[in-house]
Amino acid sequence: MNCGLLRSHRFGGMLTVLLATACLNDPSLKTCEDAPQAEACRMDGAVVSHMSGSDAVSSNTALDSTGAPTTGQRDIGPEACIEGDRRPCSGPSGACEDAEQVCQADGDWGNCIGPEEVCNGTDDDCDGSIDEDSDEVCGVNLGLCSEGIARCVSGILSTCDAEHLPGTVPEVCNALDDDCDGIADENLSALDHVPVPVVRAEGAKLGDLASSGSLFGIVYARATGRTGDGVEFIRVGLDGRAEGSALDLSYRNVTQTYTVVATAIAPWQGMGEGGFVVAWIDHEGSGEPMYLRFVYLSPDGIPVGTTMEWPIEGVTGSIGAAEHRLDVATGDGGSVAIVLDAGLGMGVFYVYKGGFAGNALSAQRLSEDDYGASIVHMGGRRFVAAHSRYRSMRCPDTGCTEENNPGGIYLTELDGANLLRQQRVLYGDEYDFPHLVRDQEQLVLFSWRFVAPQYLVTYLPINAQDWTAALELPTQINISPGTLHPADADLAMDGVGGPARIVAVWADERSETPEAYMRTLLLEADTWFLAGSDEKIAFGRDTVERVHIASMGPTFGVLFESSSRGEGGGLFFSSGALSCPSLD
Repeated sequence: MNCGLLRSHRFGGMLTVLLATACLNDPSLKTCEDAPQAEACRMDGAVVSHMSGSDAVSSNTALDSTGAPTTGQRDIGPEACIEGDRRPCSGPSGACEDAEQVCQADGDWGNCIGPEEVCNGTDDDCDGSIDEDSDEVCGVNLGLCSEGIARCVSGILSTCDAEHLPGTVPEVCNALDDDCDGIADENLSALDHVPVPVVRAEGAKLGDLASSGSLFGIVYARATGRTGDGVEFIRVGLDGRAEGSALDLSYRNVTQTYTVVATAIAPWQGMGEGGFVVAWIDHEGSGEPMYLRFVYLSPDGIPVGTTMEWPIEGVTGSIGAAEHRLDVATGDGGSVAIVLDAGLGMGVFYVYKGGFAGNALSAQRLSEDDYGASIVHMGGRRFVAAHSRYRSMRCPDTGCTEENNPGGIYLTELDGANLLRQQRVLYGDEYDFPHLVRDQEQLVLFSWRFVAPQYLVTYLPINAQDWTAALELPTQINISPGTLHPADADLAMDGVGGPARIVAVWADERSETPEAYMRTLLLEADTWFLAGSDEKIAFGRDTVERVHIASMGPTFGVLFESSSRGEGGGLFFSSGALSCPSLD
């Protein structure tokens, strides 16, 4: 049988070419490929032809047993097509001018396909709709940023609704990628400014530093010749430039010569942002009473009221300056709280003034045989003071234990002049000279641990309510210790939102002469972590004797006291964001 034989029929004046009956009915033909003229048949019995015009045949015309088309046959006119064929659209010119149609599997032409629809008020894809599905994804899922949607409104894309977009949030030191560039804490410099002289004189000493408003305040003692030491105050900006001249606060007259042994400074806002309280200890000579003095300073740096004074009970001026500690804090209503270490085991005292008005002071001895003094404001008129006790020489012959040796570091809480509680929070004679900072519900206690022949810098987080320690033992801060001078250290917490930072600075002699170093702690998930390594604070050729630090928002100021090697002694100031290392 000749499968290639075709039979013609006319229906309604149209010529339709059909496959020979044998192509459809011969059971030996399973596929079109089995027929000698495979292009003329399909498995479903439909006729396929490549004829055109009125002789074109249907691509789905079924045949009956006689070879005639069934009643379900469909003729193809001029719009018929073969799947996959393409043709230009016959629609309007303009945006649809280059659109085309593609033949579908059922032999019908599909919709016109034009350019991709974009938000411009035009039917770009020629489907009869304008700007459909033309909203755009914007932003990135990186760092603090996440993707958002820019919506098409009247042919214009709206602003991206993502909460953060790359580059809109500045990078800060918090172990996060704030600016969404894939890098956390990049380009946060160390000290932005090289140390500049505040007082270029070898006689400047015992400086302390605090910030208030937009300026740092610096207090220091200075040898002034025949009348002994004076106490001076100066304000500086972030670049170390002085705001006005140094102010002499000294309490003296022509017949008296005073020696200053300690100074301290704290911010005070009793007359607006930018004020300070300055305190110092002095005496007139060996065997003479030792005095605590302090004064309020307005935001303009001018003394307000009289200089307050209090003779330190039973303490005379025969003790070296290095043995004294003095710290001051301010509370609500102009209240001032001061703790001082009288030196050589003479005790730690607490002095309180309840407000700016009046001259009444209250004073009490917190302990008779303590060293070190630090105080923080807890809100209202409440304060917590830290001090250390050393009595191992009084242990029995069997040795010192936590039960028979009162040595260690103590906290004392006071409300105004009233002592509320006192408790040892760290046992051991080797811990000395505490410093306190406060972060919300935590106190962070820094102390100096003596491990002969050197001191180590340590820290210990403590719950601010029940005074329980977060760690069994303090954590060592300095990685490469030298012989540390315990007086020559300080710490500060930054005043910005997000993860808090505490920066500790100290001077040690790991090199030939004492130099200044610092290290950062970061608070993450209510836990403090040491960050990075010891970082030397470059200071040229001068020997660092003391170093102090204070924060102003995200910026820290550092005050160096150096001795002269040739010509460079005095007080020097530097500031900056400091380093922002990653967590260890």
